[in-house]
Amino acid sequence: MRRAWRVGAWTLGSVLVVLVVLVTVVLIAGNTAAGRALIERSIARYSDGRVQLSGLAGSFPSAIDLGRLQLRDEHGVWLVAERVSLRWSPLALLVRHLDIERLDLARLEIERRPVSQASKKESTTRLPRTDIRQLSIGTLELGPQLAGMPATLSVAGSAHLLSLEHASATLTAHRTNGAGDYEIRLWSDPSRVDASLTLEEPAGGALANLLRVPGLGALSVTANLNGPRNAEHLRVTASAGELRALAQGSLDFTQRSADVTYHLEAPAMTPAASLSWERITLQGQFRGTVTAPRADGKLRIDRLQIPGGGGLASLAASVANGCAPGRIVIARHTLGSA
Repeated sequence: MRRAWRVGAWTLGSVLVVLVVLVTVVLIAGNTAAGRALIERSIARYSDGRVQLSGLAGSFPSAIDLGRLQLRDEHGVWLVAERVSLRWSPLALLVRHLDIERLDLARLEIERRPVSQASKKESTTRLPRTDIRQLSIGTLELGPQLAGMPATLSVAGSAHLLSLEHASATLTAHRTNGAGDYEIRLWSDPSRVDASLTLEEPAGGALANLLRVPGLGALSVTANLNGPRNAEHLRVTASAGELRALAQGSLDFTQRSADVTYHLEAPAMTPAASLSWERITLQGQFRGTVTAPRADGKLRIDRLQIPGGGGLASLAASVANGCAPGRIVIARHTLGSA
């Protein structure tokens, strides 16, 4: 799941950063044909060809239209956006408010992940207040290198971020060249959190390929978190092929504590070419706070094969620290080829 979120962040972040930088420059020359042509050439030159724009139009700086945006790395083009429309309030940036009325992309093609750049020092800059009242992507195309097969989706969403404790967001995606539905909803204020996640896709779907486990099988996940911050109710059910998982219980964000039971069972599966097992079972309970956890659980794995040629013939382990925090017992642990 983390890889999928990274791709989404790269995509939306890349488009927004380019458009925001663009606005700064066009305050001077953006409302003339010659100035717009100069902007397009300048951005291509100063980005060493990594960012290319065409069809720049609109009423600057609050209304920007772009015919085509193309992002490149050392291996070539990895993202193309067509008929981009941004309506926003640039003056709101003076009070650290990113206020976007509407961001529409008629077509967004992501062929693959961009080539990773050298890591930079982690920024500690506080996020500005952010409002995106309407986000829409008419056609989102994921290339075979990214999703295992061509996948086309329509996407819509909105977001409001005042702080990490006060936020709301909705994001829905529907696959248009096959089966697949995805939805995330969040509402959070200082007293309550309500969140839900639902996704359904057939075997070999876009998400399984993004996670690099194309053989995982049909995916179905439902997760709900509802209630006041000191008594949130959590329930997560998931299936992936023959794998079944359930987690449910309560969370107390004010005390950073939880009381959650969980269960997972998977028969013989080969979700990826270098990953397989004969059987996995996991069950247990987590109680207590982050600083003083109390957990009981049992794990059994038979004939696990992992990338790189390693594996386990069998593993049976248990955690029982209701009386002795931190005590882990491995009842049987046999290394060998799977």
